[in-house]
Order: sequence, then C-alpha cells, then structure tokens
Amino acid sequence: MADGFVLPPGAGHRIGGAGMTLKVGAQQSGKWSAFEAEVAPGFDVGAHRHAEAEEIFYILAGRGISWQAGSTAEVRTGDCIVYQAGHGAHTLHAREPLDVLAFGTRHSDEALGFPRLGLSRVGRRAVESAPGALDGVPIQLVRESELGPPELPEPPGERPATIVNLDQVERSHFGRGGVSAQRRNLGRAAGSQRTGLKHSRSSPVGAPPQRTATRWRRRFS
Repeated sequence: MADGFVLPPGAGHRIGGAGMTLKVGAQQSGKWSAFEAEVAPGFDVGAHRHAEAEEIFYILAGRGISWQAGSTAEVRTGDCIVYQAGHGAHTLHAREPLDVLAFGTRHSDEALGFPRLGLSRVGRRAVESAPGALDGVPIQLVRESELGPPELPEPPGERPATIVNLDQVERSHFGRGGVSAQRRNLGRAAGSQRTGLKHSRSSPVGAPPQRTATRWRRRFS
C-alpha cells in the first residue's frame, strides 16, 4: 500500500443492509482496516472482543453509549474512543443516529474448515461453523439484530480515560507557506498503544480554520 491516500466522503465499499461502508480493507492493506458505520437509535455495532487488535472509534455525529466488559459511558460528537487489545468485549449503542469512523489493526487467525461436518478448527478448539454473511450482511450483524438491543445499566457510568473529546485535547500549531494548521493527537490522549489518530484543521493564514481531516496511523515497533 502507498504511504497514504485520500478518500472523498461516501467513498468505499458499501455493505448492503448493514449501514457500513468499508473504507480500507484487505485489498488496500494487510495490516489495518477502516470503515464508517451509520447506527440507528436502539442498535449497536455488535459486541465483540479482540485478543491482539486495538480499535479506535471517532464519532462524527450523534450521541450514544460506549459499552466495554459490562461498563458503560455516554459518548457524543467529537469523542475518540480507544478499545485496547485484550480488555474485553466492546460495542457502541446509539441513543440517536450515530455516524462513526472505526479504525483497527488487522490480525488474522488461521482457521481450518470442515464443510461436511459444519466445523472449524481455531487453534486447539473445534467450533461450529456458519456462513460469514447472509444476503451480503456480515453474520454477526444479522444475529445481533435478531437479539435486539442489549440491556444497558442506568444511569451510564463515568467516562474512562480511554474516551476523550476533541475539545479536551491540547492542540499544536503548524503550517507551511500561506497555510496555518492545528492538530490534536486524539489517539495518544485516549491511551492508544498500537494505533494512532490525529485530528487536523487547516486554512489560509489570517482566515478561520475550515478544512478538517482525521488522520489514522499505525505505530510500528
């Protein structure tokens, strides 16, 4: 993959019926992925856990609840949420229409399938297999919708250190020539260890910031 590329609004592979647009997948990178999710009120992105992958969510618009390992916290437009690897299952639940960008490292676990048996070997485990999608919709989203909204404790708990809002993060100024810019390192502020997310705004010198970009990067050790 090239060092970077620009995706205009709406670009990417639309996953029919799932409210998701895959921005960066296996064809663009074998190390990370990115998608945009439009979550309707009362639904979520599907609780899941990762042993190795870290995920960052950035809320473009809306209000909802972050759930991780049974703990909840309110989230809103401009929030950056880091779900660190190995810290339990997590999901986002929409209280109002939620538009979210999600970024994560890609880790593949080899699984050996036995179609006649309906089984797969994953590590030392044998598990029952099911198709990965139904009518083009990822199977986990189909099953989550069948279960209905999860039960969430009321009221939500305190926001953990892994959730920060754009307005809470100190900005640094930079620029070149006739362009003035400011940048906030959201990923670092929210405790990211394996990925990173920066929010930048730029404008001609003397004019208010007008262009906004969210930059994702993976840290390599």
